[in-house]
Amino acid sequence: MNISGYQNKTFDRLFESSLSETDSLHRLSLFSDMEKLLKRDVPVLLLTTEQSVYHIRNTNVNGFRINFTIEDYSQIWLEKHDENPL
Repeated sequence: MNISGYQNKTFDRLFESSLSETDSLHRLSLFSDMEKLLKRDVPVLLLTTEQSVYHIRNTNVNGFRINFTIEDYSQIWLEKHDENPL
């Protein structure tokens, strides 16, 4: 379920392939490729469950803080890096 609104046709294709892939090494490779796309395209990922909240942020995202009651994005900025994660 994609509630984030993230759109990437390559990611979608890899994800669909991963759902039916029975070879665990190939499935791991698909997940790795999906992760590279997310690292390139998405500044911050919030991963939540009923008990825990995790976040993964790109190294060029600065000032990100988690406030568990109100999301405040007013102090976030991006810096351009020359590196390419792909």
